Amino acid sequence: MVFPLSADYDSASFGYSGGKYTFEHKALGAEKFRFSTSFGQTWYNWSNWEATTSIDPSLFPKADSWPGQHLMVQCESCPAGSVPSVLRF
Repeated sequence: MVFPLSADYDSASFGYSGGKYTFEHKALGAEKFRFSTSFGQTWYNWSNWEATTSIDPSLFPKADSWPGQHLMVQCESCPAGSVPSVLRF
């Protein structure tokens, strides 16, 4: 489990290609995920796990205090009954 206040950042999973941001999932065994582009203030709906997620740039708020884009991803594994983990990019 990764806790958001002590998590390491993994910029290798988060990129920009074809006019969209992409996120390559590394949470093997996860069945659902959701993400936040607002430092966890709001979350998009849970979705089925996929290898790569494309994210429209318009979903990221304009922020003067943080350079670049920030993405938080929460993963859930239903069979294990685990509490969702949060990863920050």
